[in-house]
This record gives sequence, structure tokens and C-alpha cells, in this order.
Amino acid sequence: MPKTLSSRVKRLRSQVKSLEGRVEAAEENIRGGYDQFSRDVEELKSQLYKLEWMMTELSEASFELLATESGIRAVKAVWAKAGKQEKDDPEGVLYLTDQRIIFEQKEKVTTKKVLFIATEKKLVQETLWEVPVVLVEDVKHRKEGFLNKDDYIELTFSSEAQFDLLHLHIWQRGDEWQALIQQAKAREFDNSRAIPIDQEVAERVRNAPTKCPSCGGAITQPILRGMETINCEFCGDVIRL
Repeated sequence: MPKTLSSRVKRLRSQVKSLEGRVEAAEENIRGGYDQFSRDVEELKSQLYKLEWMMTELSEASFELLATESGIRAVKAVWAKAGKQEKDDPEGVLYLTDQRIIFEQKEKVTTKKVLFIATEKKLVQETLWEVPVVLVEDVKHRKEGFLNKDDYIELTFSSEAQFDLLHLHIWQRGDEWQALIQQAKAREFDNSRAIPIDQEVAERVRNAPTKCPSCGGAITQPILRGMETINCEFCGDVIRL
């Protein structure tokens, strides 16, 4: 009888150990699921905050979106003209839409000093440049500064753009912006719009003239949705689309 009980006890202990392992595995799965859920919630909150901030900035911007143009992301930025941020580089907001990349200077600059102390300032707000996203040839991101905490993006453009290369210090992750710009260039956001693109507007772009009706010069500039007119780069004539 003692041998039989001992055998049963061993089996029961083995079963208990097996059950404990299954319970621990179940608890680990639950914790893992909860942790993932928490991360998803935080990511959603972050995206909603960025979207709300962009909408606020767009409502105050010195430019207007084109018809059917949609904002994708906006971020506080400095246009680092020499590649790295310097004291006098313009500070403002970098915008990405589904058609353009836009930099708007938006900062308070000192207009009066007393003993090297700023006593008067004024808000400077103006669009310094905009480039159609289709002219982006490459996007790179890098880290710089103390402990590599500063995010920079480097934009390379085709020959049709007014710039060959632009450097921007941004206050969001550079790899996120790299991905977003590449998606905009590939027109991936067109398929996820809440409001479909107006086909009449899209048709106007497809049927846009390729030559100036006044001088016959070739029209090489990108035609964006929502544009109503363009200027001939040769004779300056206004061409209605």
C-alpha cells in the first residue's frame, strides 16, 4: 500500500507541476496580450495627438491646401541650410501632404534689444518653399547632437525642383518621416482616403496641356490636383487648366 500511495503522489505531483506550468504560460500570454494592447493604445494616442496638432497648424498656416489635397503630417522643424542647424536658420513647421512638402517659417524674432536683452519681438510667418512630392528622388534620416537625440531628414530632389538637397532638423522620428514621404510619392494615401478623389479634378490633371498655347514651350512642371492655372516658364503666360 505505501508503494502504491507513493506512486500516486508522484503522479499527482507531476500533474500539479504540469498544471502550474500551463497556468504560468497562460498568465504570460495574458500579460503579453495586455502589454501589446497598452502599446497599441499609446501608439493610437500619439497618432491622434500628431493629427490634432497638424490640423491646428494648418488652420493657422500662411498657405492653403489645394482642392482634394490632404494633410498627412506636420512637425516642428528647422531648415538647416548648411546641413546642420545654426543659430540663424529659420524655424517653423514642415508639412507633408499627399501632393507637396512645404516649409513655413513660424517664429518670433527679436526686433529690439537693450543691453543684449530682447525687449521686443514679432512673429514671422511665411511659406519659404514648397516642392511637389513627385520630385523627391531620395529621403534619408540620421541622428545627430548630444547622445544622437536629434532627428534629421535629408531630401534629394530631381532637376525640376528649385532645390537639389534640403536638410531639416525635425522634432519627430526621422525614420517615420522617411516612410511617410515614400508612401506619399508612391500615392499610397490615395487608396485610404475617407473622401474619394473628385474624378473631375483628376481628369483635369490628366488632360492638362503639355505645351504653352502662346509660345509653344514645353510644360515640364508637375501638375497637381486642385491647380486651376499654371505659368509658362518661357513666356510667363497664365494657362488655365
